[in-house]
Amino acid sequence: MSTSREAEIVAELRAAHAAAAEHTERLAEARQRRRELAAQLHDAGHPYKWIGEQIGVTAQAVEGFIKYQQRRQQLRESGDAS
Repeated sequence: MSTSREAEIVAELRAAHAAAAEHTERLAEARQRRRELAAQLHDAGHPYKWIGEQIGVTAQAVEGFIKYQQRRQQLRESGDAS
């Protein structure tokens, strides 16, 4: 492989890595927004099933992402205790 071709591949690799990092950050932000907004609807009295119907997922999925942070906190607390 020529040095110039290697340099091209490395440049493409760096660009792909940067894009993946950006997408990962944006995805994390979108998931957090989804959790917060779904929790607001649930707190306002809407059942998980109704919220799920609005975005095309199951009630179990809605419950899962709403309760995600609660589970994370419990894991942290149980990890701190050991």
